[in-house]
Amino acid sequence: MLQCSSKRPQSPLQAFLLLNCLYTPAVAAAQVRNVECCLQQTPVAATAAAAAAATAATAAAAAAASRRAAAAAAAAATTTTFALLKVLQEQQLQQQQHQQQQQQQQQKQQTGRSTEQQQRQEQQQQQLLLLLLVAQQHLHANAPVLEALQQQQQQQKQQQENPEHPEEEGRLMQQQQQQQQQQQQQQQQQQQGEEEQQQQEKEQQQQQHEKTMKQQQQQQQQQLQQQQQQEEEKQQQQQQQQQQQQQQHQQHQEHQQEQPQHQ
Repeated sequence: MLQCSSKRPQSPLQAFLLLNCLYTPAVAAAQVRNVECCLQQTPVAATAAAAAAATAATAAAAAAASRRAAAAAAAAATTTTFALLKVLQEQQLQQQQHQQQQQQQQQKQQTGRSTEQQQRQEQQQQQLLLLLLVAQQHLHANAPVLEALQQQQQQQKQQQENPEHPEEEGRLMQQQQQQQQQQQQQQQQQQQGEEEQQQQEKEQQQQQHEKTMKQQQQQQQQQLQQQQQQEEEKQQQQQQQQQQQQQQHQQHQEHQQEQPQHQ
């Protein structure tokens, strides 16, 4: 089993694991102790276990109840994450150098040796690149937590340096509260401005809609009035024609009645 001790580490990877074991809570220490078997396997497997231990260390640091323990865990998590990146970069560089040497030897010998070993090395190199990407993502994802814990650590350091001035802490807390209130007010003002703008847009749309509907109604009324006028004019013309026909008919009858009398 990997024991927590002050012995000098034999490799960067062992230093990485010892840092997790020494400076994180019991949960992270238990995770670190479980990677003993990985140290005797390939560097890729050991590095994968180290990445898991770094994730557990950061999670345990965020959940620590004591502010001092959380700050120490944050520093350890940051240190161990950078140690992981260093180990991965060293292993990647060694793999590339070894691969270049083998390629040069193969070119000199010009033999038809199988490329199975070369493919295996390329696969290991791809795994290292993947682990390097995972470690970078781990560092980026936990950056807010580490930053908050580092701020707590800085505040504790200031308190330890100036224990006779507790009013300084109160002043800092008041400044932080004022900043938070200002941010909240700005967010509320921005939200109110957006709501007012949306309300104005809705009112404009409503007014435009009502105006359009009113114009359509006026056009329809005008069309109806024109149709009614046309129908009235048509009826008047028909009545006039009927009257003319009646008059002509009467005149014709009168004329016929007058003819026999003259005879």
